[in-house]
Amino acid sequence: MSDFEKNKINNDDITKDTAEKAAQEIINDKDNTEVLPKESDDVSLGETEGDLAENHDDNYSDERSDDEFSDDTPDDEPSSKKVSSVFKVWLVTRFVKLRKFIKKKPGKRVIISLVVLLLAVLVLTDLIPILPNSYNRFYVGNKYTLGETQGCDFESYGDNVLYADEGRVLAFGPDMEAEYKVTTFEGDPIIRVNGEGAAVFCPQTGDAMIIRDYDTYKIVKSDEVLKNVSVNTNGGYVFVCNKSGFNTVLKAYSSSHKLIYERNTNSDVVDAVLSDDSEMLIVADMRSSESDIYSVLTFFDTTKEESVISEVELSDNFITELYPCGNKVIAFGLKYTACYAMNGSEIWRISYADKEFKSFDISDDGNIAFLFNRYNSELSESQVEIYDFDGDKTGVYKSKENVRSISVNNDYCLLSFEGGTALIDEDGDLCKKKKASFDFSRVVLYDNYNFGFSVNDRVCKILSVKH
Repeated sequence: MSDFEKNKINNDDITKDTAEKAAQEIINDKDNTEVLPKESDDVSLGETEGDLAENHDDNYSDERSDDEFSDDTPDDEPSSKKVSSVFKVWLVTRFVKLRKFIKKKPGKRVIISLVVLLLAVLVLTDLIPILPNSYNRFYVGNKYTLGETQGCDFESYGDNVLYADEGRVLAFGPDMEAEYKVTTFEGDPIIRVNGEGAAVFCPQTGDAMIIRDYDTYKIVKSDEVLKNVSVNTNGGYVFVCNKSGFNTVLKAYSSSHKLIYERNTNSDVVDAVLSDDSEMLIVADMRSSESDIYSVLTFFDTTKEESVISEVELSDNFITELYPCGNKVIAFGLKYTACYAMNGSEIWRISYADKEFKSFDISDDGNIAFLFNRYNSELSESQVEIYDFDGDKTGVYKSKENVRSISVNNDYCLLSFEGGTALIDEDGDLCKKKKASFDFSRVVLYDNYNFGFSVNDRVCKILSVKH
């Protein structure tokens, strides 16, 4: 046997072994994937239950229009898509079969190799948009007529955007197909999202829609006036209510809607959250002094009668919102944001010194974005700072334009300003800046970071923000 034939056989064996090892690693990853349990007593989002879910409403319509954005950034950014496990398995198995076929018919080796290479290029460059984070050009310009949008709220939720206004809750993908809606709400709803858990509630009526995961929800009505509702990643939730004779009553529920903790208090509670294991309740209430208002954080053990674990007085800060993450809680304040352990000890702090705090956004993949105004002797500018859940700053982006809102998702942050958007990565580097021919006050970034969701003049629209 010649040296050329020996080398050919050795190369074939190495390629086959490599492909088979890669396929086995992917299969092992699938075996380790955790599947969340489902409960049979919850209402399926796809099912109809009286007035809670309807298939369609004649007052709603969906349309498609041309892209109303113009590119304002050189299109030289390399693609950073994550290849899905399914596609990798398919590519590896097809490659192994092709190697066997090419051995039998060596004359077709070049043609078949070129075809496979061309297919891979078309998929990885999104010309064939089959991967999870692909850029599907058919979504650009999609819109949906909502009617009255005053008092609406919308937040990114998984692969969708949750939208709520008086009377309805809808979930939109980039194709702008409304996946479900409920029609029991009255008043201006508020949306809070934490991982796969979400809550939509109306303080005026006491109605709340608790979404445990992407498939199930339940409408829960409070007998008292709702001040706030929060949800943890496992579907546990807390009602903060007004009650006669007390300033506040706190009610904590498990993901199966069972009351696990209740406490009456004369404190003015601003927010309360459950830890992810539902064993700790963290409460932020408002106190006042002669010169200022401040917050007190109290940590309760929901499994014990003597439940107060720790009380932390924050005389120099006022907490507006709490966010549970694992065995920690992040407290967002007007002067600084801090992270606390479940015994009340401070882990890290992010100060707003020399900056005017405007807003923040947080994503369950581990990023926090802050929007500030900064002033100097010549002008004011907007500044976006991005941190991870360890309190470490990963990036800063400065803009001389007035940034109206920020939305962080999947290691990217979308900025909206008058006349357009800017997409930055977690390092603060500009990925794409685009101008728009229409105005909007706020944009939410989809999980695939290619599209944004905006509401303008009774219509919600899909914006192309990365291409």
